[in-house]
Parts: sequence; C-alpha cells; structure tokens
Amino acid sequence: MSANLLILPVILLTSSFLAAQPYSCGPFLLQPGSTQMTVVIDHEHPVAATLTYRPGGSREREQKLRHAEPQRHHIFNLEGLKPDTEYSYRVKSGRDFDSGKLLFHTLPEAPTQYRLIALGDVRSRPHIWKRVSERIFSMEKDALFIIGTGDYPADGRKYHQWIEQFFNPGRNLLGRLPIWPAIGNHERTRRNGDQQKEEESHFFSLFELPGNERWYRVDYGFTTLLIIDSNSSMEPGLEQYEWLRAQLRSERKRFTLVAFHHAPLTSGPHGRLNPDGTPREWPIDQGQRFLVPLFEMYGVDLVLTGHDHIYERSKKNGVYYVVTGGGGAPLYKLNSVENPYQQVAVSVNHYVALDFDNTAITLTAIDVDGNIIDWFKMPMGRK
Repeated sequence: MSANLLILPVILLTSSFLAAQPYSCGPFLLQPGSTQMTVVIDHEHPVAATLTYRPGGSREREQKLRHAEPQRHHIFNLEGLKPDTEYSYRVKSGRDFDSGKLLFHTLPEAPTQYRLIALGDVRSRPHIWKRVSERIFSMEKDALFIIGTGDYPADGRKYHQWIEQFFNPGRNLLGRLPIWPAIGNHERTRRNGDQQKEEESHFFSLFELPGNERWYRVDYGFTTLLIIDSNSSMEPGLEQYEWLRAQLRSERKRFTLVAFHHAPLTSGPHGRLNPDGTPREWPIDQGQRFLVPLFEMYGVDLVLTGHDHIYERSKKNGVYYVVTGGGGAPLYKLNSVENPYQQVAVSVNHYVALDFDNTAITLTAIDVDGNIIDWFKMPMGRK
C-alpha cells in the first residue's frame, strides 16, 4: 500500500504536465461580418495549428482549416458563414496546445436593434481587467463587437505584457467577442510616416485590420465607425486628416462614431494646460484645434476616447464626447482641469454599452460591480 501511495503523485504530476496548454495570445476574433469571422492566434514560438468549426448545436460536419507549417502567427479567415448564427470553434496544435471549445456569433444582416461595447485603458492591472472582461463575458452575451480606445498593455513593445496584461485576463471575452481596436500611446507604435525608427510595437503583428491598420472605417447596421490614430499627426493637409475628412464628406450610415485614444475634451490630468491655455499634450492640442471643428462641421454623433482613466461625458455644439478609460488601468482623479462641457464624470473601472435602433443611440456606462454610472439617449435630430 505504501508503494502505491508513493506512485500516485508521480502519475498525477505526469498527467498534469502532459495536459494541453493555452496559446500565448488568443484565439481572439477580428473583422466580424454576417458571413465571415477572422480567428487569430499568436504564440511565443512557432507551432502548427488546426481550426475546426461548425454551427453551434448542429450535427453538421465540422469544417477544418489546417496550417501545417509551424509559425508564430496564424490567421484563419472564415467565410461563407450563416448570418446571425452561433458557431463553435476550436484551435489545436497536436497534444501541446488547445484552445478548448469556444463560441462566436456572426452579425445579423439587417438588425432593427443591436448592442456594441466600448472600453479602453485595460493595461497594468490585469486582475481588474479580468473582472471587467468577465463581467462583459457573463452579462453582455447579445453584444456584437467591442470598440477599443487604446492602451492594452503598458508597453506594446514587450510581448510578454500583451500576454499578461491583455490576452490572458481577457481570454474568455476576446475568444467570443470581436474587437475593432484603436491605437493608444502605450502601444508604443511609431508615428505614421516616421521612417527614422523601426516599428517595435507588436500591435501591427498581432492585429489584422483594414486599410493601413492605423485608421479605418467600419459600416454596420445604423453605424459608421471611424477609427483613427491620435498618436500620429492630425493636421489638415496630412494623410490622416484628409482621409478622415473624405469619410465624413461621403455617404454614411445613420449614426457616425469616431474612436481614438487622446480625449480632446476631458477633466482628467492629461487635459492639463500650458500657461498660455493650450493643452500640454500635442495629440490633445491637435484634437481640439483640428478634429473638434471637423466633427461639428460634418455632424459626428459620438466621439469615443480613453487616455484619462475615468468615465466622462461631455457635449459641445451637438457632439457627444465620452472618455472610457476605465478598463483596468490605475484610476485618475477627476477635475484636474476645468472642462466646461462636462455633463457626467466618475472615476471608476467600467465599460460602455451602446444600443442602436433607427431612432437613437442609448449609452449605458457600467462599473466593474455592475452598477450603472451613466445612462443617456442620443435621438435623431437632437441638434
């Protein structure tokens, strides 16, 4: 009997050691559509990978995509899917790595109403980001995708921080809900057009996004979403500004949202001013001088930003501005600088839910404990 007792722990240890491990980053979801979804894994060393998928709960034969060549980054572009349908999927690399069974939902083709999630600044405190992400995972099962306002790790040049601060704590959520991310300053990307530096950030090697991946457009349902890069110059005449103006002058959906990182209207510490009254931080200065007039001229409905680790709602000349920087990063004090356009401000970890129908956008800001910290409705014709 004593011999058996000695052997048992060794067997259990060996069994545990041989169990399949999760991937470093992912699976996570990008570029959702009614008939498409992109599944990505990124691993610290090259692996082969196979993805299997089929409609959830069906007896249809599993579809399989196999990447036999070991590589660090795997992109699985799933096409020809059924609209508004839940799919089960799984990514495996032999016996070594296994995502387990996961689910995603394709977008409805012509929804009459739908919900999106917005959040930012999840960096530095993974235990808080995990709480926020798990609340969204548990309570927002009908949401279609996430709009990210930047700052996912503390230093985007360090791969292990992407794992520890973003992908691991958000593993369940990011494996079910696709994200359209904007770039924050902590991603440490080089500015657009800067050819003097090498790109050290992992942002572009991790995410597969439209256009030049810095700024891009997403049209869905009643929504035109414009993602821009406030870490790059935003002056008139430059590439990004002219792209944004062209989008705003083009035909758009019923509601226009613009998402980026540096909040042009904020009472947080990043909004502090120089003695001459101009913002200390050049992206905020550019936002106030160049972007705010553009948003007002072309009737943008809602601007989503982060950078200051607070929740704040402002309204200026008919345009709403929401700072959603409470995804996990250390919280900031309110009213470090006067914001004459402020309507609501709370320093708390949170996320934002956006409900759309053909008459209005309804915004609900929800803290990490599930309390509603703000609720308001933006109807058509409010201006």
